[in-house]
Amino acid sequence: MASLSQPKPLDRMRATGQQYLRFALERPRDYRVIFMSEVIDRKPSARDTPDTSFQFLVDRVRECVDAKVFRRGDLQEIAVTIWAVA
Repeated sequence: MASLSQPKPLDRMRATGQQYLRFALERPRDYRVIFMSEVIDRKPSARDTPDTSFQFLVDRVRECVDAKVFRRGDLQEIAVTIWAVA
């Protein structure tokens, strides 16, 4: 993914968001099918297998937390917030 070529964690996070937006604008039907699935009303458990796209976002969040760009917190909660806003 092109976002991984960015030198800093925050730059990778921004590039990831731009790629999601570009995909949504260029392929709106595919985006709806892939990313606008039914909401599950429960907190994910450790046994859940994360979606590859969501895990990619969690990994970018982890990089930003480790670089002290984001405050420490639950990585999945931070990622869900970013995902929802995006």
